[in-house]
Formats: sequence, structure tokens, C-alpha cells
Amino acid sequence: DALEDVRELLSTILDSLSSRVASNPAADLAAVADAFSLVGIDLHVEGELPEDPEAARLFVSVVREATTNAARHAQASTVSATVRETREHVELVVESDGVSLEKPVREGTGLSGMRRAAQALGGTFRFHVGPPFTLRVSVPRKEGGLRCES
Repeated sequence: DALEDVRELLSTILDSLSSRVASNPAADLAAVADAFSLVGIDLHVEGELPEDPEAARLFVSVVREATTNAARHAQASTVSATVRETREHVELVVESDGVSLEKPVREGTGLSGMRRAAQALGGTFRFHVGPPFTLRVSVPRKEGGLRCES
């Protein structure tokens, strides 16, 4: 019952965040971290979001979905998201400390949605079941960035 209450609370919080117009991706990312902390999940974010607003929103969306999946499917308590830059790309790497998955991962709506969103921006999406379960999203780099650490 308690787990179901937590899932319901988290779902409500995430629905609320999803319905907002993403005018400030860095603030939205901090709000996602705060929302997950309410249900006992540590979300650590390091790096700079891409300057391109579409790419920044993609990264926020991927972190939100990946953390939701880590909590829901792997009972994770800690998720780390790191943004790294190369000359041509900005990459987001998300890892969680959840339990190893006993069956093969089927690319459902969450994973395939993240893949489509990355490809729409000319990027790539990959995942590795691990341990740890790892998602990688890479998009073409634009100048500048928004600092975000939580």
C-alpha cells in the first residue's frame, strides 16, 4: 500500500511538471530532482544543459523518464545524470543503482519515446542494462550552456 501511495504521489508530481511550459529547463530539472527527493530518490545532476532550448528540454525529459523508470522497474534509490560536451556533441548519461533486471528490456513507450525525441534533434539514444542501467543521449552541440547542479 505504501509503495502504491508513493507511486501515485510521484505520478501526480511528474504529471504536473510535464504539463508546464518548459520556459526554464534548468529550473525544471531542479524541480524534477526535488520531486523525486520527496519519495526518497536521490537525483544527482552535474554539468551544463545545452543552450539549444529543444535539446535542454529533451535532456530534462530524459532525466525525468529515466528516473521514473529506475524507481518503478528497478527500485532505485540513487540516480545520477551527467552532461558532457565534446566539440560536436552534448551527451547526457543517466545511471541508477536499481536492482538488475531479470528479463530482457523491452523498448516500451518510455524508451522508444526518448529515442524518437533524440533522433528528432539529430541525436542518438542508447541504453545498456548493466549493471548499472545506463542511458546515453547525444545531440549536436551548440555554443554556450545553462549551468545546473543539484
